[in-house]
Order: sequence, then structure tokens, then C-alpha cells
Amino acid sequence: MKIQWSRDFSIKNMQLDKQHELIFEITNLANDLALNIQDNNTQHKNDLKQILVKLFQYIKIHFKDEEKFMESIDFPLIEEHKKSHQILVEKTKELLEHSDNIVKMSQELSILTKDWILDHFVNE
Repeated sequence: MKIQWSRDFSIKNMQLDKQHELIFEITNLANDLALNIQDNNTQHKNDLKQILVKLFQYIKIHFKDEEKFMESIDFPLIEEHKKSHQILVEKTKELLEHSDNIVKMSQELSILTKDWILDHFVNE
């Protein structure tokens, strides 16, 4: 599932919008790899793992920045939003734990992408 960044997703904060756009790019790259993965292709498996590690590291940075911004504007639902961040971090950790089972990791990546991109970024 490829999702393109759109100005419609903007939160009117240049730093966070750029981070969101990069997260879309990394997620799309991971999904492209997952769709083309073959059970015994070690290079694809390693590439996908590296991208997922990069995504995991980046979302932790992004979530800290986003939460700091939310605090600065007294965002009313900040605690709920922080909880959703924690859940997404945990789901990404779980995804990385399945990195030895490339098929399972690819399937879970599709689910995570739907949950994360569509529900978190688009609907919130």
C-alpha cells in the first residue's frame, strides 16, 4: 500500500511536516521491498531489516518532537496521542522481532502501515 504525502496531511509545522513526509517515504520503501520479497533472498531480507530499523529509530525521534510541539500548544488530547505513539513503537518493535520470518514480517508490515499511516497520521 503506497501512500503519498499530501498538503492535506499538513499540521502547519514545517519541521513536523517534513518528518511526516520522510516517514511516508521510508514506510513506502519498506512496503515496496516487502511486496517483492522472496523467502530465500537474503539481500532483500537484510535490506528490509535495515529500513525497518531506520524507521524505528526515526519514529522515536519524531514522536518526541511531536509531543514537545503538542505540549507547547496545549494540545487537549496529548495523553491519548502519547499512548498511540507508545503503541506504534511497540508494534514496530514486534515487527522487528519477526525479522527472521520474512513472510510474517512482510504481512505485519502491511498491517502496521495501514494502522500507522492511515489511522495515526491521516485520521488524527
